[in-house]
Formats: sequence, structure tokens, C-alpha cells
Amino acid sequence: MNQYISLIAISIACAVMSMVYASTANAARLYMAPSTLQAGTQCKAQVRISTDPQEQINAIEGTIIIPQFIIAEDLRYGNSVITLWLDTPTISNGRIVFSGITPGGFSGDGELLEFACLNSGDGGGQILLSDVKVYLNDGRGSLASTTTANATINSVATTSTLQLLSNDRKPPEEFQPQIVSDPALFDGDKTLIFSAQDKESGISHYETLENGRWVNIQSPYRIPDQSLKTPLYIRAVDNSGNFIVVVVASGTGVVVDLEKQQQNKDANQFRGLHLPLWGVILLVVCILAGGAYYWLRRR
Repeated sequence: MNQYISLIAISIACAVMSMVYASTANAARLYMAPSTLQAGTQCKAQVRISTDPQEQINAIEGTIIIPQFIIAEDLRYGNSVITLWLDTPTISNGRIVFSGITPGGFSGDGELLEFACLNSGDGGGQILLSDVKVYLNDGRGSLASTTTANATINSVATTSTLQLLSNDRKPPEEFQPQIVSDPALFDGDKTLIFSAQDKESGISHYETLENGRWVNIQSPYRIPDQSLKTPLYIRAVDNSGNFIVVVVASGTGVVVDLEKQQQNKDANQFRGLHLPLWGVILLVVCILAGGAYYWLRRR
């Protein structure tokens, strides 16, 4: 009898341990590639994410801390799994702060960002991944269990040198701004939504032409001329200084009411209704027959 009780107790303990392990299993891992950098060399460093095959993530945030003897430059995120940046990555005071989302979720192994490193000294240390948070694509924004792997910088110089990032000479890809109207944006005023892609070095910022000069703007952008009689010039600039300009011509902007988009869609379907030729002929015959019948009755 005691043996049966012991077996039951062991089974329960194993089940509990399995549940605990499953609940604490790492859903995501952020790591540096390569994991080791040599002193006195130039190289390309990537920050990457790898997720559990059974999990999907849709938001990431964190900080990269770079030692003082490392010169970081040429930051790029054109190939990032993050498609919408909330905090666009920038290098400032030895730190790169970033946060963004991937609508629809991501699962697998992918790149977050990359930058060029120049080790100006012969000291050792680490490039640290700090304050990292990864959120699951579960509809609740649950925080994923996450591990990080830093990059170690060896203090012994070698002749091994990785290739620096290539020069970016391509402008951002063509994009199409959209005019929307939503009470949640500027009290329902007409607003411009836009987003461009640049696979080489990533988008740096956006500009619009105001009074003959380019000024920085962000999406969403309240349109100054609510009558839409003035053309809008939007310029997307990448991190290498290349740019592309798109024009929203005056009077051509189609305003999308986000609250009534479905009703408008149904109305457009009704307005787009086309009768076949036989239907038109039948309609004409019915009208003529009705007219003839009415004329005969009057006589």
C-alpha cells in the first residue's frame, strides 16, 4: 500500500515540476552575433531574437549598452523583424534604446538591428543587452520569459576583421500615404498616415514641405490645409541620407472615416453595381410595355 502511495506522490511531483518547467521555459532569447569581438578590429554586430517554436511574440523593447572604448556607428534596421518602431533605434551616449511591434506576430530567428563597431582600445569587456522585455502575441500582451546573451570583447588583438556594413546608395522604397479621419486623432481632423521601408540602412525620419522649407514630421500628421486644396510633399530619408519624395496632389486625397469604413465599403459596393446587358434590355422593355399599357387604358 505504501508503495502505491509513494508512486502516486512521485507522479504528482513530476507533474507539478513539468508544469513549473513549462511555465518558466524561455519563450524568447535575445543575443549578439557574433558573440565574441576582437580588440583592435572593425566588425558588424547584430542584435537578434530567437523564439520558442510554439510561441509568437509581437513587441520588443530594450537597451544596448556599449563600452566607452567601442565606437558604434552606421546603425541599421532595414531587415528587422520589427515593422513598426515606437522608439526608433539611435546611438546616444554609448546606448541604443529601442522598442517596436510586429503586428501579426513573429516566431523563429531574426534580426532586430545591426551596427558597425570600431574597437579603439585593447581592453576587454562586454556589449550588454539590458532592460529587455518581450511580449507574447496572445491578445493579452503577456510578458514572455526571456534570456539574453551579451557580446564579449577579447582583450587580445588579432588580425581577424569582419567586413563593415556596405555603403547604402539606394533611396527608400516608394510608399503611399493615406488620409484618414478618426475622432481619436486630432479630434477627427483630416490626418495623414504614412510608413516607408528601407532595406539597406533603415528610415531615419520624415519631412514635409512647409513655406518653402523641409521640416521634420511624424505619422500620424495633422494636415494643415483641411480643405485638401494644397498638395502635400512627404519626404522619407534613410540613415545614409538617401531620400524619396511622394506627393499627395490637391483635391485627390480620399478621406477614410475609420469609424464608418465598413459602411462606406458597403455603399461603394452598391454604387459599383452594374446590370448585365440583358437586364438593361429587360428593364427598357418593361418600361415601354408599362407605358403602352397606360396609354391604352387612357384611350
